[in-house]
Amino acid sequence: MLFLTGCHVGQLTTLYTDKTSYDENGIKVDANHHPITGVYHKYSDTMRLKEEIHYVDGKMSGLYLAYNKKGKIIYIFVENAWL
Repeated sequence: MLFLTGCHVGQLTTLYTDKTSYDENGIKVDANHHPITGVYHKYSDTMRLKEEIHYVDGKMSGLYLAYNKKGKIIYIFVENAWL
């Protein structure tokens, strides 16, 4: 059983993808060059979710999830710790 405490996931409401954000000097930014705060989804060529990354002010913050081809979570990373 996994318990997550102290996450601010409920406050992150904007969804970003490769089409709506990019890396600029190590910071994830939107089309207007503003650091993103929200959830970033990376998709495979077949449009399956590969990664879900939470960002605050353009930096990874909180939760990172990686998925396999069947949609199952294969990696979980929470604030500097792999689970």
